[in-house]
Amino acid sequence: MLILLQIVLGFDNLLYISIESKRAPLGRQNQVRKLGIGIAIFLRIGLLFVLVNLIQVANKIIFSLDFDYINGHFNLHSLIVLIGGIFILYTALKEIWHMIAPIDDLNKLEDNQSKISRFCYCLDSCYEFSVFF
Repeated sequence: MLILLQIVLGFDNLLYISIESKRAPLGRQNQVRKLGIGIAIFLRIGLLFVLVNLIQVANKIIFSLDFDYINGHFNLHSLIVLIGGIFILYTALKEIWHMIAPIDDLNKLEDNQSKISRFCYCLDSCYEFSVFF
């Protein structure tokens, strides 16, 4: 699973580097593209080795839950995946909200209460959309 994620993120890096290399002067675009892809590959492989070693070290159980309906053991790997998933959901909902909300509503509502209500509205809209389809 980790390798599949690395492949997808590597492809994303290639797209980003090729788009950003167009900002360089015409004579240097090829050099910038090759250097950017080389650095991205080197960093991706290095970080992959670090993550694999970290996951092997992080298999020690940190805490356990043992309730009537919920039980499980949590290690560092499961906590990283849980926090990452929550972050991805939050980011996706935030971006969806900016796409569906009228600009006037975003400018009028800036206090914490309105941010919470907007987030709940966005969450509800996504749920209704998934139920509809």
